[in-house]
Amino acid sequence: MKIARGWRLMGKIALAIACLAGAADAEPPISEASLMRHIATLAGDAMEGRRPGTAGGERAVAYIVEQMQAIGLQPGAKDGGWLQPVKLVERRPVSTGMTASLGGTTVVLDPGDLILIGREAETRIASAPLIFAGFATGAALDGVDLKGAIVLLLAGKPQGAGEVPNMAERRAELVRRGAAGLIVPMAAGLPWAEVRRQYEAGRIVSAEAPEPGLQGAISHFGWSRIATAAGSEAMKLVAEAGTADFRARPIGHVAIDVRTEVHGFESHNVIGRLAGTTRPDEAILYLAHWDHLGLCRPAGTKDRICNGAVDNASGVALMLETARLLAQAPRPGRSLMFMATTAEESGLLGARAFVRDPPVPLGSIRAAINFDTVAVAPRGRAIATIGRGMTPLDPLVDAAARAVGRTSDTRTVQNMLVERQDGWALIQAGVPAIMPGSAFADMERLNRFLAGDYHGPGDEAGKGIELGGAAEDGAFFVMLGRLLADPERFPTVSR
Repeated sequence: MKIARGWRLMGKIALAIACLAGAADAEPPISEASLMRHIATLAGDAMEGRRPGTAGGERAVAYIVEQMQAIGLQPGAKDGGWLQPVKLVERRPVSTGMTASLGGTTVVLDPGDLILIGREAETRIASAPLIFAGFATGAALDGVDLKGAIVLLLAGKPQGAGEVPNMAERRAELVRRGAAGLIVPMAAGLPWAEVRRQYEAGRIVSAEAPEPGLQGAISHFGWSRIATAAGSEAMKLVAEAGTADFRARPIGHVAIDVRTEVHGFESHNVIGRLAGTTRPDEAILYLAHWDHLGLCRPAGTKDRICNGAVDNASGVALMLETARLLAQAPRPGRSLMFMATTAEESGLLGARAFVRDPPVPLGSIRAAINFDTVAVAPRGRAIATIGRGMTPLDPLVDAAARAVGRTSDTRTVQNMLVERQDGWALIQAGVPAIMPGSAFADMERLNRFLAGDYHGPGDEAGKGIELGGAAEDGAFFVMLGRLLADPERFPTVSR
């Protein structure tokens, strides 16, 4: 969502820089040691990977509450406490079976090539239309009855396509149109064993969001069998789905029998607050997700805990230390809020729960700053921004960077990651949200982490994490918060 820019800022930026620059050298630094203390606790084996709904996740929540209290924050949740409840459901596959009738040919798929989870503990479908919906965007769905159908939905987007709805938005549209189930065919070369492992580890969803009756994935081998029985080939169907005149179409019928382990539970966002002086009803929000993947390898594996040190114990650590510095400083005009969200790894669910039921009116949040995967870059890097060019906040980021002697990376290549972080849920709701920091100025270094220890047991505190850039960024985040929280330096954004 594009944020309206109904105010004039540039004339005030020069004055702001002059006012802020004099205070830059006086900022108490954030030390690498202070960041590591938080990371070592949050990413320690005792937290068991901080998966929502587990004892380790609850220990992480308790630690963050304890730290916010020690910093001097006040509770910021709607009920006057620290915790915002987030209702979630975890589903794990127990058994899967599907028989497809296509053009007179019967294809039987078992768990070796198909993984499905149901909304309920038992899902039995005697016969349902099987619809090939391609990439399921726009007019491609018009003219076909999806009610009660099982839909084959391709991941990604057509080659050469411009901006298209993301996978979550496409799934939601199919559910609104009445689809009974969604199955994603896997492309050749994708690691089917890893896809199966992720489903078997359990899929966490919002208890309040509409879900299809069943959902899952089919291996490339299984998908090829389906396509052949339907009188085509998998690659030809994918190519067909990428054409401008493609329309979803039925290719046969299926019978399905699925059993699922279903567990509903309550997790929490942790919210603290520093009250402003002149406009306490307006706020600047800092946020970082506390959750990770938990026990992410099978029982008996030597190291089965995905500790999540960089992703995202480091982000929580930097948010807490930034809060500590701001709590020690004179209060700005606007209030400052600090939120550690749950279930980001499951689809930004904690952030979306905050947007649905915020403790303060959403329109009163003038800007949001997200911390995620910050322990990547060494000292001396520029400040880059995920969300650059998407909000009115770029001049403020640049001003804060200059005020503390840093440079800004003005590229927008980092925006390829914008939908993969909690700020996206706020942007969609009309709140200007960014994720700045030195970690995103060196995409080569960041991509090495994403291709390596990211979401694996190797992302742990004892592996020599690079904290130089994150520690150096502390003064920048304090400066940016002060600038945004000053109504004179950051006037109201019209929406």
